[in-house]
Amino acid sequence: MNPINPFGSIRAAEYSDEQINSLWVDFENDLTSSILDLSGATPKYLFGGKGSGKTHILRYYSYLVARQREQNKTGIEVIQQLGALTVFYRCNHFGASKFSPLPEEQKQLVFQSYIEFTLFEAIIECLIDIKNTTHDQEFNNNKFLSEIRRNINHNSLSNVDTLESLKEWIFEKRNSIDRALNTFVFTRKIELFESILLINNLFNFIKPALNQWLPSLNKFPLIFFIDEFENLEVEYQKVFNGFMRLANSDFSFRIATRPKGVRTTNINGLIENNLKGHEYLEVHLDDILLKNNKSNFINAFIINRLYNTSSSELRLNANQLFNSLDTTGLLQNAIFSLNLPTERIINVTKENFLKSFPTNYKEYAEQTYSILCDGIEEVILKKLNILRFCKERKNSTNFLDVANKIREDSFLYKDKSKRQTNKYSTSFNHYKLDLFSQICIDARYKNGIPFCGFETIVNISSGNPRNVLNILNKMHEILAFEGKSFFSQEYIDIETQTKAIKNAAIYFAEEDSNYGSLSDKAKIAMKRFAAYLATARFALNIPESSPLAASFLLQDLTPRAKEVYDLAVEFSLIQEMTSLRSDRNSKQFHKLIKLNSMLSPLWNLPTGYRGDLTLNSEVLNAIFDPENQTFDEHLNRVKRKWNTIHIDTERLKLDEDMLKTPEQRELPF
Repeated sequence: MNPINPFGSIRAAEYSDEQINSLWVDFENDLTSSILDLSGATPKYLFGGKGSGKTHILRYYSYLVARQREQNKTGIEVIQQLGALTVFYRCNHFGASKFSPLPEEQKQLVFQSYIEFTLFEAIIECLIDIKNTTHDQEFNNNKFLSEIRRNINHNSLSNVDTLESLKEWIFEKRNSIDRALNTFVFTRKIELFESILLINNLFNFIKPALNQWLPSLNKFPLIFFIDEFENLEVEYQKVFNGFMRLANSDFSFRIATRPKGVRTTNINGLIENNLKGHEYLEVHLDDILLKNNKSNFINAFIINRLYNTSSSELRLNANQLFNSLDTTGLLQNAIFSLNLPTERIINVTKENFLKSFPTNYKEYAEQTYSILCDGIEEVILKKLNILRFCKERKNSTNFLDVANKIREDSFLYKDKSKRQTNKYSTSFNHYKLDLFSQICIDARYKNGIPFCGFETIVNISSGNPRNVLNILNKMHEILAFEGKSFFSQEYIDIETQTKAIKNAAIYFAEEDSNYGSLSDKAKIAMKRFAAYLATARFALNIPESSPLAASFLLQDLTPRAKEVYDLAVEFSLIQEMTSLRSDRNSKQFHKLIKLNSMLSPLWNLPTGYRGDLTLNSEVLNAIFDPENQTFDEHLNRVKRKWNTIHIDTERLKLDEDMLKTPEQRELPF
């Protein structure tokens, strides 16, 4: 038994270099190499939600961390292995905010100098390690320092004659900026910075200087890994945008940020912007995690945490750790294993169906229900028959024929020997998990609907490592409270998994997405969107498309709604798909989004999606504009739409006889 929680630490930014190495799990098909593409000269933005692995990837492939795991290699051999000299820098919001008191015309200038000193110092730290670990190469410190002095014309550099003293010199100059900033708060004297702004574009001279220091470095580019770019305000992002414009085969950038974290592509002092495909490329980690085989990666990830080894060394399957529901056949085993009260489910199902008929036709609802459901033992088939009736009766004026045909189809489907591929079988496969969820809710199952099994963990996490850690951390806490562990029983039971997953969802929604007033606005939108999706899933007439995803025209968003929408995407409450959906009629391209699956347990929503619900402009802005007060009205409208049997009296060609009292008239069948 391991007394230490192996899932306790969830942020890669908090890991030591040793942990970055020991907790690393490779993607399949060498994905990481293609994500970073260290040989490519064009800078890249690495977009990804929190926990998608951005920080872990950048730190793992940074030179100093790579050196630690390759103790037997020289510094040059590590660079050869990486294919570049890689330097890591994390943008700190609070670090950037200290420049804010400066006048606008000075703010970016001082910030740029500070960043150049910081990156310069990080490079020298790498060089010191390379020199100390590589004994079969000759390093020309004199030529290197001469190149530095030629480009940084300052008397104090004349006393610098080693890499170590250069590092100290840089450190002191960077500190002098900090001291000047602290003094400026009180004196407001901008003159404090005049003797400090020494570097005139580090990126113009640093690579030629490196090549002078060690000619073999000429073959390897210098790549700067910039993390948490979203922490920088627009004016500071412009500084980095200027750096990116200078990129070439000698040096480049890989910049990690949250979705919507790049607030500008403008360059300080220039009218033009950096252009996608020219000055930069984009990589979307969330999409990669969603589209690639997540199971093997998450399996290795879990095994690595539990046993501190890779699954290739210890052949274990994480699937064995988690009990799951038997969702085969007609789900009778699943209903039985959860001890769901069948009678109550049937009563609620019947009641909801009867309520769906218009007032003038209530007496016909009983007979219709009887045809659809009497004599059918399986609860899920009762529900499916009602769902099929809701959809097919629109195409017929004879309800009786429709109901009887559905009843016949259901009996054929029950008999495996007579089962055939048709609308009914397709509908069963399409809706069975939604209908099972309704069954659990109708039964008032203590945990809503169960969330359990390895595949559920994979799907609900969207392959995001931090989400997996969040779930397993909550699972470990519950087990520890009960005096158990992952190793003390055959597998983790369904109830424990469900509790843990729902606790993880609460943490994700409330604590892990807490960014003050901005996130509060985004959460309002998230809750409205989730309520809309839940209304679809638990409707009598479940929409054809998935109750997890939606599409809309981006231009339909009002400016205020667009602002909140961007925040919801940036904070990973809503995930934006890079693919677009073409509208059949208008041929316009719709933006495709989904609720983050980590939030699904809070509304008993699915963890995967099929198709999408279309949001018109009114509903769209009612969801994403927190000041819009019409959302409840729109929600009630779709509730009525999806839970009412609509009878088209004109199509039924009702005559005067049909307008008589129910006792006097015949059934409209």
